[in-house]
Amino acid sequence: MNKHQGRGRILATAEALESIPVRVGRWLLILGAIIVLRHFLEQLSGQKKTLYFLSYFIHYPLAYIAPLLALAVILAAFSREKIERVTRLMLFAWTLTLLPPLLDLAFHKSTEAPQLIGYLIPRSSSLGSAFLNLLNPRYDRFQGTTAGIRIEAAVGCTLAAYYVFLKTRNALRSVATFFAVYATMFFFFALPPIAVAVARLLGSDVENVYQLFFAKASVHRAFVNATPFGVSDLSNSLVDLLIVTPLLAIWYRMYDRTRFRALASTLAPAQIGSHVLATLAGMVLGARLLLGSEGVLAVSHPFDVVSIAGVLAASLLAAAAASVLREVERRRDTSPLEHRELLEIGVILFALSSLFALSVSYVALTYVLAMLAVYYLYYAPPLALSRFSGVSGLAVGAALLFSLTLGYSAYAGAAASLWMPKSAVALVLLVSMLALTARELWEPASGEPSARWRLSSAMNERGIRRLAAGAVAAAALLPGVALHTWTLVLLGTAVGATGGVIVWHRSGPEIPRWLGALATVFAVGAFFLGAADAPRLALELENTGFAQATRKAGVFEALDAGSASPEQQFLNEGLKLFERGDYEGAVRAFKRVLETDPDNATAHVSIGSALLRLDRIPEAARAFRKAIAIDPMNAYAHVGLGQSYELANDFENAVTELERALEIDPENVDAVYTLARIHRARGELQKELDALHETVRLDPKHSLAYSRLGEIYMNAGEYREAVAALRAALSGRTPIEHIHTRLAHAYYSLGNLDAAETELRKKIALSPRAASPHAVLARILAEQGRTEEARNEFEAAIRLASDPALRRAFEKDLRSLQGK
Repeated sequence: MNKHQGRGRILATAEALESIPVRVGRWLLILGAIIVLRHFLEQLSGQKKTLYFLSYFIHYPLAYIAPLLALAVILAAFSREKIERVTRLMLFAWTLTLLPPLLDLAFHKSTEAPQLIGYLIPRSSSLGSAFLNLLNPRYDRFQGTTAGIRIEAAVGCTLAAYYVFLKTRNALRSVATFFAVYATMFFFFALPPIAVAVARLLGSDVENVYQLFFAKASVHRAFVNATPFGVSDLSNSLVDLLIVTPLLAIWYRMYDRTRFRALASTLAPAQIGSHVLATLAGMVLGARLLLGSEGVLAVSHPFDVVSIAGVLAASLLAAAAASVLREVERRRDTSPLEHRELLEIGVILFALSSLFALSVSYVALTYVLAMLAVYYLYYAPPLALSRFSGVSGLAVGAALLFSLTLGYSAYAGAAASLWMPKSAVALVLLVSMLALTARELWEPASGEPSARWRLSSAMNERGIRRLAAGAVAAAALLPGVALHTWTLVLLGTAVGATGGVIVWHRSGPEIPRWLGALATVFAVGAFFLGAADAPRLALELENTGFAQATRKAGVFEALDAGSASPEQQFLNEGLKLFERGDYEGAVRAFKRVLETDPDNATAHVSIGSALLRLDRIPEAARAFRKAIAIDPMNAYAHVGLGQSYELANDFENAVTELERALEIDPENVDAVYTLARIHRARGELQKELDALHETVRLDPKHSLAYSRLGEIYMNAGEYREAVAALRAALSGRTPIEHIHTRLAHAYYSLGNLDAAETELRKKIALSPRAASPHAVLARILAEQGRTEEARNEFEAAIRLASDPALRRAFEKDLRSLQGK
């Protein structure tokens, strides 16, 4: 067989694979199976756990789909083959990803440490140098790229070039394909360091991949600890999603240009734009009202910008999904194929919007789902609220309100709905209801009986135009009047008059576009006129739980507790605010010191300490670095920087800074205790114990260290040592919740039921509304045969239990006691 025959057979095989009919569901299942096998083999070859539940189901699939789509687009462009055929072939070619871990297992020598496959992260060279040496087996200045990965990259580039040559017989195209695929592979291999490089170009001081990608994706982090469920641990996936989404659009555009245009025509620009505007308005409200920030993009971490993009993308895609839902309900009587395709597109948009929201925060996901739920009730039978005038406007207002709260939640977390000013809620609902009276003009009644609840069934078009023009004018005036902001009243007058003229004179299909443009003008004008700073909004915010919100950032000792000088008034004021828990106020006070004394190292350390409490880690790190630059021998600055690294999971740099602090001040308690926390995170139990013992030697009142020692002793079954540590924690400076309960457990384990009872009664006295201490005490009393007392405690526990399951458990215990 000559080379031409061999080439023909290879081409025929490739074309046969391209022709195999594979539906989207099966294609995804096969890809998922390949991903599962790849990561199972990675664990074997690297001898390290790489599978984490949420990353496994979200980040890893996205990290594979993105390069697969990109390579399919490149191969289709260079080979001039239909992209659906190339995508089918790519599914078979993707089994090549199983090769690297298998090769690494084969090449591994028992005398060498196993290599872990991962992202390409340069150790000591530039990205440019790494790009030139990806296929160089002797180049070892980056981690994550094993011998197997290099072979996979070389084979992949060669096969792609050969495929294009088979299809086009064009050597120049083949060579260009090789380098295009090489560049694409390198981009996805090196995505984290590329993101760091871009962040640094934009002025960020993030030093490494770990600082960037171990951050959480809350936009400003001011209330992260007041709202712990408002922060997602999937922020890494945002980068994947921001790449995958446009790639999907490009892929679909190449797949079928006609269907792509048809899909684009189903999207309602006014509807989508209004939701994106509402989300952006929510962000502005959050930035101005909650943080006093000058702008939405006054961020503290590069991921904050990515998170803002993620929130806006979630809003945009959710609104697009709602537009498609409208068309799905309208075209129920069209061909089944067209209806099914629309439904599939809607499901994809829904999935993408949900993933974007989930990757930003769990709270954001709830608002996206709530918005889409309103639209389902709005369009879908049997309710189909769109049929009812007035009610339909209120429903759209509710959907817009969820978009507004989605943006607000980026700053307020789970408290977004609780901290939303009531004026903002009322305005969104009322303005939407008034403005959407004009909807009758571009969506006239169909003549079906279900349409009898529309205005068109009660008045003619002239009457509807008159009513709609007046309603649009009133909607534009309402914000200024409600917020008592007369500049907004003037803007609303101009916009309302223009809107009334448009509604009166324009044809139906033009009206939503014009009104959408006017709404944009009004929103931008309102922003520059300071609508978010309206005193009425601030007053309503203060009447919510915002003023009492807890902003504690965790178990940090105050680094600057003894640093305030009586001669420095603002430092003293800042320290008082710090001790009261007003960390935002403390930052402002400490910054006033810098206005007259910019080289005051103590002020910089104090600012960093307060920012740590607010979980604004990159800003805190900058403050500590400034303090070190001014005074390299400031131990507190090194401790603060070490704690900043600790929060970013960069333990190596954290230990370096903490050890430097101890060189300067060998008895710095904060440095020693922070080292103990790092040893715990690393699983170094003995080192943690040594550090904890050193902490309590230096500070006999360190409650947190004693509490942790008690926990370690309890886990080891050393109950006497646990009792001693927990009793020392009780006499320490910092009150610790549940310390009496833990002490009762330790006494119980020693068989000292009287002492256990005493500690539980102390806990009940301190927390009279807690149910569980009563139940635990009841069980101890029952063991001692004190049945009547035990019954009383069980009844108290049942009465106080708010959880039905817990209440049933206590009732079962009580029945068991009564049956004895």
